[in-house]
Amino acid sequence: MNNMITKIKNYYRPYFVNRNWIKFSIYTSIMVLLVLFDVFTKIGVFNLYSKGLGNETYAVFGLVRLRLAFNKGAAFSFLSGNGFGLYFLPILSLVMFIALSYVYVVYFDKVPEFVILALVLLLAGCFGNMVDRFGRVANNPLYYRGVIDFIDVSHIFNFNAIFNIADVCVVASFVTIALGLIYFGINSLIHKKYIDDEQQI
Repeated sequence: MNNMITKIKNYYRPYFVNRNWIKFSIYTSIMVLLVLFDVFTKIGVFNLYSKGLGNETYAVFGLVRLRLAFNKGAAFSFLSGNGFGLYFLPILSLVMFIALSYVYVVYFDKVPEFVILALVLLLAGCFGNMVDRFGRVANNPLYYRGVIDFIDVSHIFNFNAIFNIADVCVVASFVTIALGLIYFGINSLIHKKYIDDEQQI
């Protein structure tokens, strides 16, 4: 047993020896703040509607409409009408969170900056909605009806979907990955063309 623990330590030691702990702490703090922002906005909106705020209200100079809704499924209410989803989605969220946390912690210094930012956003979004799903399993009064959604921009984009801060984080993580790959792709093409031009001279 001790020999196995020693092998594991020796395997992972190179990943942590030269770690930039200040940068790691900053990114991790951002992740925690995003999770707290998601949780507290959900609780705040839920409490406002519980006190009879009404069905709809406008905020942020009329650009964003608040409308309380509950999603018992995943994205676009997938598996919302299936009892299987009640237990499958929380477990799936937990497995995803553990896998992403492993990548984030172990490979933090080995991946580009945009991948770290995408992981932070994705972890925050995954954890935020996971809280709601496990709360529903536990029949918590706040979450028993499903994941709390409240941001409605359908009047602007003609897109009939209500989401929350965690969903925004997940979408932002994919956008970050896409923009990062495009940037690195363009950079590599420019670099290759520069090398080819140098060799021709």
